[in-house]
Amino acid sequence: MRRSVSHVMFAVAALAVSGCSLGAYVASEYLDEDEPTAPPKPEAPVDAGSATPPSSTKIPDGPLPDRDSALAHRLVEQHGALLLDVRSKAEFADGHVDGAQNIPHDEVQAELTAVEALVEGDKHAPIVVYCRSGRRSAIAKEILKKHGYTRVTNLGGMSDW
Repeated sequence: MRRSVSHVMFAVAALAVSGCSLGAYVASEYLDEDEPTAPPKPEAPVDAGSATPPSSTKIPDGPLPDRDSALAHRLVEQHGALLLDVRSKAEFADGHVDGAQNIPHDEVQAELTAVEALVEGDKHAPIVVYCRSGRRSAIAKEILKKHGYTRVTNLGGMSDW
């Protein structure tokens, strides 16, 4: 065994200096018979025209996680999610995320027809809710879920955007 290891080390050094790949030659010539070798894992295909892997552009199935700003951005920018600011009208007037619609959290229940119109009747359309700290948006998310909206995420506070 000691002799095989020294042969492997010599072969590795020689091939490294020459710029050659070790490949299967070293594995087949110098590994002991009882040492299993795993075949190389194939690399996943990557779309050359895309900067992000294809899996990152899909909306996750099932309930969406909360307080994930990267997910919220992706939902809005790539999937046209409804960005819903559930702060008061005065807070919204003082400043909000570009493109957000305002329905205060205590009016969401009464404004379900407005939400339905904003998502064009699609209860599986992604919705990102936010407020100042995340408490009111959590309430709004629960109301929306209770009424059948399946892809709602609570960004948390506006500063999380």
